[in-house]
Amino acid sequence: MSTLSPSKASKSPSKGSAHETCAHAAHAAMAEDHPGRCRCPGNDELYLFLMYLLESEEQKAASSGLDTGTYASWCTALRKATRSVRDYHLRIASTEELQKLAYVGPLTAKVVQHKLWSLYPPDPLTEEEQAERNQLKEQAEAAKAAEKARKLQERRSAKAASKAAGPAAAQQRGKAAVPSV
Repeated sequence: MSTLSPSKASKSPSKGSAHETCAHAAHAAMAEDHPGRCRCPGNDELYLFLMYLLESEEQKAASSGLDTGTYASWCTALRKATRSVRDYHLRIASTEELQKLAYVGPLTAKVVQHKLWSLYPPDPLTEEEQAERNQLKEQAEAAKAAEKARKLQERRSAKAASKAAGPAAAQQRGKAAVPSV
């Protein structure tokens, strides 16, 4: 992680919080054609911001001895959120979409919104990206409908098999359910 240190990236001329420093460092790294690590290259700046933020928070925790409890949980959640952003296949352009990712909660989304995206807002979705999202949504809905139809067919065939077995099978089921004395 030391290669991603915000202190090694270009500093912002304005002073601000550690979170703003991370935002400026991530943006500067993107301006320098930082090699991407994300599945979707459009998420690289967000990924770098979260990595810088994680490193900053871990350094803060180590220097002040806050390695236990809530603070450690925040660092763990931030680490997992960073992985989720890295592995996401679509460009993240809104807080709502960010919060849909695994391990990204309201706190992480709020920090991204108020520190990174207030300084460097994400580009709006292009027509291609919107079309891809619509296509994925339609595919998910079709898969859900197919799964529902499959389950319905299984229930119907099980019911038909039960009726075909006749009353003898019903008696067998009834005897098995009643304990013998």
